[in-house]
Amino acid sequence: MAGREGTETFIQSVNATWKLSDAVELQSITTYQDTDYVRIEDFDVTPAPLADLDRQGADEVWSQEARLKYASDRFSGVLGFYFFDDEEAFTDEFTVPGAFVNPAIPASLFVTRVSDNTVARTNYAGFVDGDFELSDTVDLLFGLRYDYEEIENTSITDTGVIGSIPPGFEFLTALLGQSSQTTDASYEAWLPKGGVRWDANDNATVSFVAQRAYRAGGSLINIVTADVEEYDPEFLWNYEIALRTNFLDGRLLWNANVYYSDWKDQQVNEILPPPFDNFSRTVNAGQSTLYGIETDVSFDLTDWVEIYGGLGYAIAEFDDFNNGDFDDTLPVSEANQPHFNGNSFPFAPVWSLNAGFDVNHPSGVFGGVDVNYQSDRFTDPENFAVNESGARTLLNARVGYELREGVRLSAYVRNALDEDYYTFLQRSAVGNESARLGDERTYAVRLDFDF
Repeated sequence: MAGREGTETFIQSVNATWKLSDAVELQSITTYQDTDYVRIEDFDVTPAPLADLDRQGADEVWSQEARLKYASDRFSGVLGFYFFDDEEAFTDEFTVPGAFVNPAIPASLFVTRVSDNTVARTNYAGFVDGDFELSDTVDLLFGLRYDYEEIENTSITDTGVIGSIPPGFEFLTALLGQSSQTTDASYEAWLPKGGVRWDANDNATVSFVAQRAYRAGGSLINIVTADVEEYDPEFLWNYEIALRTNFLDGRLLWNANVYYSDWKDQQVNEILPPPFDNFSRTVNAGQSTLYGIETDVSFDLTDWVEIYGGLGYAIAEFDDFNNGDFDDTLPVSEANQPHFNGNSFPFAPVWSLNAGFDVNHPSGVFGGVDVNYQSDRFTDPENFAVNESGARTLLNARVGYELREGVRLSAYVRNALDEDYYTFLQRSAVGNESARLGDERTYAVRLDFDF
């Protein structure tokens, strides 16, 4: 069965600003987005058309943000309000052999399910952010946000079978027919921010900021059981020291950030067991830690040639994350871990690197080349050794010409060396191995209009 996935999105936005006085400005940002989505997938990972999914969905989003800005010689700040409304509806229709659900069920019996799902999400927030000049070289940074979110998730499923239920499997009858589940929850959080910025000299600024971040909890539909599963909100305290420097009259810029994040109830994307490993669910890890350093440099070689590079080092580990599938009747092993404490986050490389150059010639010719590297990374919280994706290096290039002001014609190639690499790897389930390759070498031509 040929797979297909596509999204059609219509986006509108209005950004309006009113200057009320020399010091006060009012800004309004309104957005609307309407999306239609389709996904057709053969997910049994075999040449035979055994299991397939047909998903059709639509999503409508409204948002409104208002900002009142004030600026004076020693103080600048913004007072704002944010509103977000999202109405999402999608239908999943799939057919799988009964043996996928329970290995004891004869392969000749197929299970079908149609699931109609709706998600309604509303978010309100008020915030203030600003800085105050304590002296000629020291600024105080501050902020506070209150966030409130409501989520309602409804699932109506209709389960049936193709074929006759054989003797001994009458218990399946209780699973057939229509069922409905609804969850309704609300979440709120206060998110403070505080820091200080020091202008050490004309060429260097150092700052320290501590702030609390948050993401609301929610619920999702388990593709296998059709149950609505809830997960908790996550909270994070982030502490960051930043250095900003410039030399040679601004031609050379060097920046660096050192950060430490303390994560509570981190929302983790967990892949479902095979053969449903193309799908996932969200679970909470109790405690996690993320820390590292990022640095980047850029240099204007000439008025129209810039070279740049960046380096990142990050340690991202679970500190307290119990394994909900642990079986205490079996020996502890890589496949049966009581917890994932000390394991790395999925898809979190320790090292990342990028470098390149950009050209913007006065004649209208522009282009550039860039290369980016990521070190090995795991694709699951279990950190199975066989599921560790190797390091990858991608080379991209682009070239173009500005035909006239606001009209640019360009061509680009991504992954120019056509490197094979995994974006997902599942080899720990013997007999149900699967993987997703990254994009192959891609060419494109673009015509851009600015008006």
